[in-house]
Amino acid sequence: MDRNILSCLLIRSSDFLYFVKKDRKTKCALLELLGRASFSVFLTQMVWFNYAAGFLYEHIDSIFMRLSINFIVCSVFGVLFYFIENPFTKKVIRFFQNRHSRMSNGFDALFLVS
Repeated sequence: MDRNILSCLLIRSSDFLYFVKKDRKTKCALLELLGRASFSVFLTQMVWFNYAAGFLYEHIDSIFMRLSINFIVCSVFGVLFYFIENPFTKKVIRFFQNRHSRMSNGFDALFLVS
């Protein structure tokens, strides 16, 4: 039974990859979003598996349900964390770039005067 499911998944994934390679203009927004948020999803996985997954494993016996819940929780909260964290990170980077450019302009002006 498990071998049939695995072969079905492999066939379907190869069909999907063929479809993506065949038509490069076709974009999958969900996959692109998960790609951009992959580091946030990774950090969410670290927190989830360290603190909350044990509780899940005590109460749910089905491996399929555990896997599904783990995937959904980590993906959803990782993407939410990405949307919260990304604008904040951009503001911090802009702040330090502006500060660096102001400092370097003044520093260069000192050498030009000498």
